[in-house]
Amino acid sequence: VPTPYQIKKYGSLDAAMRRLLSDRELVDTTWVGKYQYQPTDNPLIDLEVTYSYSNTDQTDTRDDDASFSSSTGGKYMNTDYHDKVFEVRNTSLFDTGRLQHELTSGLQWRENTRDVLMYLPDVSDEEEYNYGWYQPHFMPAGQQEVRSVYLEDAITLGDVTITPSLRYDHVVNQGERNLASRYNNPEMGHDYRDVTYSGWSPRLSVFWEATQNLGLFVDYASTWRAPVLDEQYETQKSDLFPGSSRGLNPERIRGVRGGAVVSLPDLLTQGDNLQVRATLYRHKITDEIFKSRS
Repeated sequence: VPTPYQIKKYGSLDAAMRRLLSDRELVDTTWVGKYQYQPTDNPLIDLEVTYSYSNTDQTDTRDDDASFSSSTGGKYMNTDYHDKVFEVRNTSLFDTGRLQHELTSGLQWRENTRDVLMYLPDVSDEEEYNYGWYQPHFMPAGQQEVRSVYLEDAITLGDVTITPSLRYDHVVNQGERNLASRYNNPEMGHDYRDVTYSGWSPRLSVFWEATQNLGLFVDYASTWRAPVLDEQYETQKSDLFPGSSRGLNPERIRGVRGGAVVSLPDLLTQGDNLQVRATLYRHKITDEIFKSRS
C-alpha cells in the first residue's frame, strides 16, 4: 500500500499505486482426453483412462519508473508451468459369499515442470547475477515427478460397509541451477540435485446405516506429502539460512474422524430433504514443512 509520502510525491493515490503494480499477461491452456470402457455384461470391468496436459504462461512487466526488486519479481518475470497427468483406473463389482465388493485399482503418473526467468536492471552489470537475468531466489525452476498406485475395496455386509485402501507414491524432485552464481554456490549450501521420496498411505473407513434416516461413520488415515519445489530449492538471503533444503523429511499426517449423518425426507413439504452431518476429527502432523525466516 502506498505511503502518504509516496502519494504526495507522485501526485495521487492512483499514480503511487501503479508504481507498485505490474502488468500481467496470463495464458492458461488445458487439454484433457478420456477413454471409458464399461461392458454391460462384465461387472469386473469399468475402465477409465485419462490424460491431461496443462500449460500456464505468465509474464509480469513493470514500467521504467515503477518500484521493483528481486523479492517482487524484478522489472520482468516470465513463469511457465507444464503439468501432465496420466491415470488408469478400473472398478470391479463382485461377491464373495455374503460380502459385496466394489474394488477400485489404478495407477497414476504426474509431472510438473516450471521454468522461471527474471530481469533485474539494478544488477545488469554484475556477473554474479548473470547481468540481471536469473531465477528469483524464492521461485526456483525445476521438475517434480510422481508415480502412484492405489487399491481400494468397499466391502458391504448388510447395513455395514468397510473400506480399506492403500496407496503408494514415489516422488522425485529435480531442481534446476540458478543462472546467477550468487544463488548457485555450493559453499553457501546451494544444491539443486534431485531428491527422492516414497511411502505408503493406508486408510480405513467404516460406515453403518443404522436406520433409514441415520448413518454412522468412522475413518482413519495415515498419509504424507513430499516437499514442493519451492520448499526444497528456495534459498534465503540471510547468512544464517542461505542454502537449499535437500534434507527435508516428508510431512506426515495421521487423522481420525467420526460422526453421523441424519436425513429427514419430506420435512416441510413433499419431496424435500434435510440432511444434517456432525463430524469430530483429530489430525496429528509431524515433520511439518515451513519456512524459517531467521
